[in-house]
Amino acid sequence: MSRLSVAILGDLHAPFHCRKSVYKVISIIRKEKPKIVIQIGDLLDLYAFSKFPKSLNVMGPAQEVKQGRKVTEDLWKEIRQAAGRQVECFQLLGNHDERLAKRIQESLPEVEGMAGTGLWSFPGVQTMEAERDELIIDGVVYMHGYRKFGDHVKYNLMSTVCGHSHQGGVVYLPIKGKTLFELNAGYLGDPKATAMTYTKQSKISRWTKGVGWIDDYGPRFIPLGG
Repeated sequence: MSRLSVAILGDLHAPFHCRKSVYKVISIIRKEKPKIVIQIGDLLDLYAFSKFPKSLNVMGPAQEVKQGRKVTEDLWKEIRQAAGRQVECFQLLGNHDERLAKRIQESLPEVEGMAGTGLWSFPGVQTMEAERDELIIDGVVYMHGYRKFGDHVKYNLMSTVCGHSHQGGVVYLPIKGKTLFELNAGYLGDPKATAMTYTKQSKISRWTKGVGWIDDYGPRFIPLGG
């Protein structure tokens, strides 16, 4: 068994996630037993709290939060069961996860720190407190990301794992005799869900479903298709 093994789940956007892709990821985790599992942010979509034009006929705010929370509770429970007792689990936050807090800050700043804090707390999972919080393990930076794919490693000058752009893959940066990498974990959302239809084109997209993986052989993106 590899000394180091990290599974990185991309943007889930629950409850607008792809169930089939999630099942595949759980199967991989059950087989490979990674020592660390990280969800890289945008765990929830919080579509009802977005600022761009939206239809609340899709799902009301309370229903979306309730369903999203149920999906993510089950996800982390299944991950921990599949990976085994020794697994370390981490939950990062993304820009979509911050939507509720931002709307509260805009309209009712007095209760900014009191709402939504339980949405990202799960048994046996360490949660970063804000989108801007990075996680660093064995010299690799894990962050949701906000730059173009490939630019995070240039800025950090450390190997970096991110999400955000939904464009799974790996790029390399040789610097001062070292080979650094940037791994994007792709996404696990349902591209047909109304909340996910903000791409410029309807049929052609660079978004890729999959899971990121790091072990002794290096970083890679495992595409799931569909």
